[in-house]
Amino acid sequence: MHAVQRGPWGKPLVLIWNVVGLGLLALVVVVGVLSLPTPLQVLKPDNTWVVHAPYGLLPTVLVMTAVLLHIAAIRKVLREGRA
Repeated sequence: MHAVQRGPWGKPLVLIWNVVGLGLLALVVVVGVLSLPTPLQVLKPDNTWVVHAPYGLLPTVLVMTAVLLHIAAIRKVLREGRA
């Protein structure tokens, strides 16, 4: 068990941290979509830099990696709670 998970507040703290992280990632995705030059655009200036290399890796690789790691951490904490 990791040092953060020791004690009575460890597992809830890890769960809260990861749920807040997922929420912040969702907010970043929503802001990114609302600033793309599409009919859904609400925010200015245009978010066109994301289509150029290497910035295209941000939404395609890095954001998805962060989502998957948050989900994996939540699953691990919940699985250890049952054991």
